[in-house]
Amino acid sequence: MYYATCMANGPISVRLKHPQDFNTLDHQRVIDDVRTDAEDDLGFCGEGLTEGEFMERMEERGYCVHLMPDGIVAGGWIIWGRGRKD
Repeated sequence: MYYATCMANGPISVRLKHPQDFNTLDHQRVIDDVRTDAEDDLGFCGEGLTEGEFMERMEERGYCVHLMPDGIVAGGWIIWGRGRKD
């Protein structure tokens, strides 16, 4: 399981099966719908968290930043995956 996250008046997150699924997301709709899949799935509240605090919560739950295959995460979005990607 992967998550795409961004900060838009607080943390926004959407569940992905594969990091490449990010390319087919309607990014604005995810923001407009105020998706919080990571918080819901991983059992924490992202409301009021700074980006750094949100990142700490993700890391505490065993997630780390994964880069897209071309090394780019567009528009302030971050892709998270379980464990390390070396």
